[in-house]
Amino acid sequence: MFPPDATYAVSIYHLPATGTTEYPATANTTTQGALLPLDRYAHTLEGGQYQDPHELYVGDTVDIRVNDKVVIASRIFFVKHVFSAPFGRLRHKRATVSTER
Repeated sequence: MFPPDATYAVSIYHLPATGTTEYPATANTTTQGALLPLDRYAHTLEGGQYQDPHELYVGDTVDIRVNDKVVIASRIFFVKHVFSAPFGRLRHKRATVSTER
């Protein structure tokens, strides 16, 4: 589904409760996803000033939420925005991730 040179193992950590800032020690979900750099045009449309912004593409059934911690190839990202596209032949979720919390 994703290009092989951009596909990585993705570990997703959810915050256990509202108002907490400590993520669990083990991942809530582990999946495959594609990580691509966010271009300047998309970054402008996204709003906000993200540090090292990327787009993460995962399957449409993956539970990914805003403020989740995502570990990809030993790099830690935080989810800033999630767009769900559960239609068509390439169903997916696209998350904007950044290294800043």
